[in-house]
Amino acid sequence: MQEYLYEGKDKDALLEQALEELGCTEDDILYSVTKEKAGLLKKEVVKLHVYKMEDVVSFIKDYLVNLTEDMGFEEITFETKIREKQITVRMHSDNNNILIGK
Repeated sequence: MQEYLYEGKDKDALLEQALEELGCTEDDILYSVTKEKAGLLKKEVVKLHVYKMEDVVSFIKDYLVNLTEDMGFEEITFETKIREKQITVRMHSDNNNILIGK
C-alpha cells in the first residue's frame, strides 16, 4: 500500500495539493495529519499522510486472502464495498461453520 507524504505549514493547502496531484476527490482517499515542532524557533511542520481508498481495499483483501489460505481455507471469496469512507468486507465460503468457529 503506497503512502503519499506531504509536508508544509497548512493542512488545508496540503490536502488541496494532494488531491490535485493524485487526481482524486476527498472521498477517494484516507489521510492522517501529524504536527511536529522543528528547529530552534520551534516552527510547526504539518505532515499529511495520504492513502488511496482503492489501495487500502486491495491491501485488506490481500491480507485476508493470505490469512485464510494460511489457515487452510482455499475456497473463500471476498466482496468489498466503499460507502461514505466506510469499507465493508464480506466473506463467502461453502463451509461457513468452520469460519465462525463451530
